[in-house]
Amino acid sequence: MPNEGVDGCGRFSPSPVEPIAMTSCPFCTPDDPKIILANEHALALPDAFPVTPGHSLIAPRRHIASFFEATPEEQSAMLDMLAEMRQRF
Repeated sequence: MPNEGVDGCGRFSPSPVEPIAMTSCPFCTPDDPKIILANEHALALPDAFPVTPGHSLIAPRRHIASFFEATPEEQSAMLDMLAEMRQRF
C-alpha cells in the first residue's frame, strides 16, 4: 500500500499501539519502594539510567500510550508532579 502510515493530510501516522499486558508494564506495576511521589493520577519513579541528579519519570496511573491521551486532570496532575520534583532536586 503506497499510503500506509500516512494520514489524509500526508503526515506520517504512527501505527496503533498494541495493548500491553498490565503485568509486563513497569509503570502499571511499579515496585512500591521505587515510587518517589504519587498522587491520584500519577506517580514519579527514578530513571533506571539517570543523566542528571533527580532524573525521574512521571507516568500516569492509567495505562495509556501517550501524554496526549491523558485526560486534562491527568495532564494537570503530571505537570504538578513535575514542578514538585523540580523543587526537590
